[in-house]
Amino acid sequence: MDKQPLFEEEENILQASGSLQESRHGLSWKLGSMCLTDRRLFFTQGTRQTFQVDLDKIKGLELVKRGWLLGVRIRQLCVSFQSGRVERVAYIGVKKPERWMEAIKDRMTLILAGKKWRDYAADQGP
Repeated sequence: MDKQPLFEEEENILQASGSLQESRHGLSWKLGSMCLTDRRLFFTQGTRQTFQVDLDKIKGLELVKRGWLLGVRIRQLCVSFQSGRVERVAYIGVKKPERWMEAIKDRMTLILAGKKWRDYAADQGP
């Protein structure tokens, strides 16, 4: 996969091979590439993007140890997020999931701080 994000205005933060199990797709694991930009988290298989969540839609992040391929238990990143009116859950298997969780939380904090700053500036007026 190209090291560049899909949209030019995004900054690539992390990218690695990984696996994904998302609640709407049942129990099967997908193998591909995980990417974190300054705005979103997404997963691709070949040239197809099969999962995407904007960082401001994430409701929760945690590390869990659970079954993966062939019943092997590994630490995974559990991401709960809002998709329309439905809350979904995705399990992400990547090397060093704690590094991913820290990077996602850092980016989410920057997004929230930027939004609060914009709201404050708008309230101050000209």
